[in-house]
Amino acid sequence: MNSYIQNLSQALAIEKKHDRESFNALNDKLSLHDKVQNGMCWYPLLIKETGYTVGEYPYITIEIDRNKLVNHAFKAGAIIKFFSNASNASGETTVNGTVHYAFENQMKIVLNTDELPDWYDMGKVGAN
Repeated sequence: MNSYIQNLSQALAIEKKHDRESFNALNDKLSLHDKVQNGMCWYPLLIKETGYTVGEYPYITIEIDRNKLVNHAFKAGAIIKFFSNASNASGETTVNGTVHYAFENQMKIVLNTDELPDWYDMGKVGAN
């Protein structure tokens, strides 16, 4: 039974890696406008709340204007990139995270970093 679980775990890791590579390849080819229109990206966003989880990971609750909301595939557990297009943002302007929840036009993202990025409140932020 133990080898079955190990094999299953390895297969899931391979599938996750393939899914991420496929998504990144498609994501790199499309313009921001196309990503938004295809429901692959929420942009521009409003920051509704920030804080830290019990495990001390930063989180950010974001909202998109209901008029700009299209069908999307964001769901709890999905890996996501939170990014900035602000011209005054410096350094790395992308941080990975995990969707905690997505409900209507609001989403909570737990970021895979120790602190909130410096640019999160400079405007022109999105998630894909």
